Amino acid sequence: MRVPGVRTYAILMLGVGLLILLTLGWHMHDRLRAIQQAQAAEGEAAARLEFERAVENTLAQVAGLGEQIASWDEVRQQLAAPAYYTYWRDNRATAQGLWPVWVRGVELYDRQGRLLSEFNARLPARLPEGEEGVLMVLPEGGLCLLRFAEVVDPDDDLHGVLGYVGLRVDLLGALRGLHRFAYIDPESFRLRPGYQGVQPVGRAVEMIDYRTRQAGWISMLPELVRQTLLQFMTAFFILMAMNYLLVTRLFTRPLRRLRDELTQLRSGEPLALMARDTLPVRELREVREALHDYRRSLEQARDELDRTNVRLWAEAHIDALTGAYNRRAFEEDAARVQQETSESPFALLLLDCDFFKSINDTYGHETGDRVLQEIARLVSGELRRDDRLYRLGGDEFLAILWGAGEVQALQVAERCRMAVANHPVENLGIKERLRISIGVVASEPPHQDVRQLLRHADMAMYEAKRGLGEHKVVLFQAAMQSGLGEWSNRLVHAVLDAVDGGRGIVMHYQPVVEATTGEVSYYEALLRLRDAEGLIGPGEVLPIASRRGLATALDLAVLHSVRQDLESGAIPRGTGVAINFDGESILDPEVSSSIQLLARHAGDYKLVLEITETTLISRFELMSRALRHYRSLGIKVALDDFGSGYSSLRYLARMPVDIVKLDRSLVESYSQDAALRSMVVHVVEMLHGSGFAVVAEGIETESQRQDFQRLGVSYLQGWAFGRPERPAQPRQGPQAAA
Repeated sequence: MRVPGVRTYAILMLGVGLLILLTLGWHMHDRLRAIQQAQAAEGEAAARLEFERAVENTLAQVAGLGEQIASWDEVRQQLAAPAYYTYWRDNRATAQGLWPVWVRGVELYDRQGRLLSEFNARLPARLPEGEEGVLMVLPEGGLCLLRFAEVVDPDDDLHGVLGYVGLRVDLLGALRGLHRFAYIDPESFRLRPGYQGVQPVGRAVEMIDYRTRQAGWISMLPELVRQTLLQFMTAFFILMAMNYLLVTRLFTRPLRRLRDELTQLRSGEPLALMARDTLPVRELREVREALHDYRRSLEQARDELDRTNVRLWAEAHIDALTGAYNRRAFEEDAARVQQETSESPFALLLLDCDFFKSINDTYGHETGDRVLQEIARLVSGELRRDDRLYRLGGDEFLAILWGAGEVQALQVAERCRMAVANHPVENLGIKERLRISIGVVASEPPHQDVRQLLRHADMAMYEAKRGLGEHKVVLFQAAMQSGLGEWSNRLVHAVLDAVDGGRGIVMHYQPVVEATTGEVSYYEALLRLRDAEGLIGPGEVLPIASRRGLATALDLAVLHSVRQDLESGAIPRGTGVAINFDGESILDPEVSSSIQLLARHAGDYKLVLEITETTLISRFELMSRALRHYRSLGIKVALDDFGSGYSSLRYLARMPVDIVKLDRSLVESYSQDAALRSMVVHVVEMLHGSGFAVVAEGIETESQRQDFQRLGVSYLQGWAFGRPERPAQPRQGPQAAA
């Protein structure tokens, strides 16, 4: 027969005490329920009386409000001359703050009981027969009170009634707003189901459902009982736990600990630190100390072996210069990926330091080593906890992102690029800003060969090295293997030639004339590329540049070409030139430097930067700061295609622009639609009043020229004044000719 232990008896005592507490709690809960039922019956009766009085009082107040409105002189005036009734009703009679929020509509009826106007009316078209008020059930479950009052002419005893005033009142909202309830929860007012259409006012009480409130002390009583029981049970368990711990410490714990330590020694597990016994036994403590001494000697020998293994592994797998993993570690991880069947995606980031050879040649290998160490440190700081960074050789690094798809891999790559680009280089002893190019490739299960993925990452990195600014992170696309993508080889090579030294760029210019004199004020620069087969327009060039991350590089090439045309005299002095910009590139430091070079010609030419409203609003604060800087250099800023996007007038007043160009769609619709014509007139007046110069774009006919000249726009542009063309020879501008 198995003899119970001390722990068994302690648990048994704990169970008996718990049973007693549960019995006491059940008895208290039963008495509490009886008290709550009695109080609920009393509360229902009081709530019913309170509700009936509230409904009666609300109907009386609504009736008084209707009579008050009926006594207005303005009401009698509207009945006598209703020509401006809808304006009076929508602006004066329902002015904000004039009535309580539960008044949802005010309408006037003539002597025959017809609405003065059914436009946007909130009440029935005719007065109900013989009723001063009715209840109307709304489809969405609301309940409206329609209350009517006679409008009497005090000076005309013969005719008497001039008309009627109708009020539409949210009855449930009025009940909540006009009364404080002691026994009812006003937020619980609801329309009882089964009612629809129009009902008499007398049925209001029976149509509305509500929920009563309990007395405060009744609602507090259950919580008070629960807290009291919880306190009793907590105190009881604390006492029992103290008793249990005292017994186990005095009698059973020392022997159990010794048994556990012997088990650990036999299994090879590490021994826990010795705890001081409350009543120590000398012989047991001596045995425990001998066991610990023996275990410590074994652990010291094992730790030394582990340190040796870690050092040897690090020498074989860690790059001594940068602290990143080396190529051997990558080879082992790649082999493991090929052998294992993983259901998780992963991504490769191939990183290369731009112009590292120049840094090495200019500042020496010691500085180059510090640059590599700093890049490894910065990139490692942006990787996730389980990601690994490898140095494959030279200035080439590779990161494996476990469990990352395309989106997450691009986010991590962009963080790495920004960390390196924003790092101060003064402490490295160099002057050039550090830049890295990153090729990204992601693999989903079943995974491709890692070697093939590495080749794809190398193709993407090659594309990244050709980008500028923020376009130094490129995701691998299948089209990179052929170099063609979805465009012809001719177009791709034409764009690449344009961004690589500006080869093939032939800028065309379209005149923008002053509306009053017809003289050329400045020219808009329009991009064209020339190859062996002829000219290529911007519609084919810009998508390729955007898709391949070359928009900024293309803008730099355009700035250079325009600057050459100004310096060669192709653009007449006294006129000027406007240049369209990609929204992202205008924030690039290299583009900013090129614009500052262009600003040197601001004394001889009017210089205008054109940017669309969508681009400006999307990054409003950054773009505003940049554009204000360019304006300080003497350059004008034009908001292009105004009216084609979401044209927020809230932003327009804050935009740092001098010129607003109306979109050609507004010009074309001016002569076709009377409503749009009125809108264009008001827009031009508003822009002039705000201090903006206005350009009407897309003027092709004489009638359009005359229309917008009469509107008072500042400038006109379109085929009526000249098509985009390449100037054949230097021309004389208006001021130069004078």
